[in-house]
Amino acid sequence: IDGTWETLPDSDILTTSPWLVVGTELVNPSVGCADGGGVNGYGRCVPFGGVFDTATLTWSDLPGAPGVGDPGYGEVSAAIDGGGAVVSGAQGYQRDCWIYDAEERTWFRIGVPGGVERAVAAAGGDLFAFGGVDWSATPTGRLLGDAWIWRSGS
Repeated sequence: IDGTWETLPDSDILTTSPWLVVGTELVNPSVGCADGGGVNGYGRCVPFGGVFDTATLTWSDLPGAPGVGDPGYGEVSAAIDGGGAVVSGAQGYQRDCWIYDAEERTWFRIGVPGGVERAVAAAGGDLFAFGGVDWSATPTGRLLGDAWIWRSGS
């Protein structure tokens, strides 16, 4: 195989993965942004994710993304098979999850069982939620060992 590298336009996003391929677009569905902090900050909130169109060689914002302009809003915690949906949440533990349907270019929210913080991972086209902490139970929190599955139907 023979080929060459071609320089593409610089992006205005901070995270490097995951990437979904939808037609001619590469979609990084990471939501939120970071301002770089108080020392040597960026002077603005730079988005975590975005869209690169390989046909037009242009970058664009995530369509309708939740948490726009919200520093540290979330990170992608699981990519779901079938339809290119992805779960976004805060630091790997969520009380609720945003699902991005890359084919429809829409977001929807689902609650996590019990309204407590849980680890969420992809299980094919479904979501697996495990354990976590129930902070309402005691001042120090109560560790959970139960597991749940959300069936996407895809």
